[in-house]
Amino acid sequence: MSEKYLLDVIEGKKRAPLLRPTLAFFSRLYAAAVKGRHLAYQKNWLPSFPASVPTISIGNIVVGGTGKTPLVQMLATALQEEGKIAILTRGFRSKAEKQKDPLCIDQAHLVPAEICGDEPLFLAQTTSASIWINPNRVLSAKKAVEDGAVCLILDDGLQHRRIQRDVEIIAVDANDPFSRHRYLPYGLLRDLPERLQEADLIVANHTRDQDQYEEVKKELSAYTQAPIVAMQHELVESIPLKGQRVGAFCGIGKPQYFFNALKQAGAEVVATNALLDHQSFSEEKLRAFVAECRENGAERIVCTEKDWVKVRIKEMQLPIHPVAMRLKIIAGKQYWDSAIEKIKQKIRVSR
Repeated sequence: MSEKYLLDVIEGKKRAPLLRPTLAFFSRLYAAAVKGRHLAYQKNWLPSFPASVPTISIGNIVVGGTGKTPLVQMLATALQEEGKIAILTRGFRSKAEKQKDPLCIDQAHLVPAEICGDEPLFLAQTTSASIWINPNRVLSAKKAVEDGAVCLILDDGLQHRRIQRDVEIIAVDANDPFSRHRYLPYGLLRDLPERLQEADLIVANHTRDQDQYEEVKKELSAYTQAPIVAMQHELVESIPLKGQRVGAFCGIGKPQYFFNALKQAGAEVVATNALLDHQSFSEEKLRAFVAECRENGAERIVCTEKDWVKVRIKEMQLPIHPVAMRLKIIAGKQYWDSAIEKIKQKIRVSR
């Protein structure tokens, strides 16, 4: 069974009436395992370790599509004047993920995406932080502090409880905060909604407007009293989009958000290709997609910055351009500003 097929079942694009009961059964087992693991940490049956500098976790309770990576980028940028910031990440589906020692990259020391992973490379290119890549975040934290880091950001840190954190930031998708309360593999819920109680700040991404912000606050209030910031993605146009006929591809958690943003910017999207999160285009398939776009009258191909770092051949029948997407706050800015100031104070006190 392919990952794409399973996602189509989860999202209701395929019915699979015989498969669904099996997925629901394993979903209950998964939820029980998650509860057991958290209990083990709460009872100190599993150890957690403090870092010697302030540690900020950014994570989610649902797999993919919550805007976690741009939130990490936004936080690292907000803290950069305080000194060296280190981002600790796994490097999902990369060669570095399988190495014993952490790999460190930054703007001056970059490696191909297949070695470090698409998200770490994107973060290294767009922030001044050092990016430490390894599943063992405890080891990465030690190395980063030895290298002079004054603050650690745990990318996808909510489930990584081996490192103690000073601030817990949790990102949710405002349009579906709990994936219909279905755990993996029957849904995309990866952690207990009750974990929101531990949040110091919640970021509700993809929030349309003030009305939806109020709805999300009401929905989350059953689990948390943490302050909530509403954000949405904003295209940073490095190329003209309005009136342009484009083909678009991306490998992110919820690709439709990217395609919709292009349309809202005035682009005419004549063809799309949604890859799995972190998936790369082979040269053959990319050329075939470019040819399809050209046949449909596209003037250029666009993709996200995270996908651009994986494109090896930039020159094809049509030009390929990355389109930057950044988060902007639409409500609750005072909560974000307060959280940033508290983190800065922690950094200054720890020196």
